[in-house]
Amino acid sequence: ITLTRHRAQTQLGDPERWQELMKGYAFGRAAKPEEIGWMAAFLASDRSGYTTGTIVTIDGGGGSRRSAL
Repeated sequence: ITLTRHRAQTQLGDPERWQELMKGYAFGRAAKPEEIGWMAAFLASDRSGYTTGTIVTIDGGGGSRRSAL
């Protein structure tokens, strides 16, 4: 499992800047760190044993929204 950097809201940063950045996201918010962690835990578990060679994008629909613009 490799996690790449993406926007996840934490206690750091300017809340007003986050609001501006999130306007382009379909869910209107950044991922919570635990939402990324849940996927990482799933992929590392036996429950994803048949999952191979795939990229899982966790972006709250941001990628699909950008492609529609």
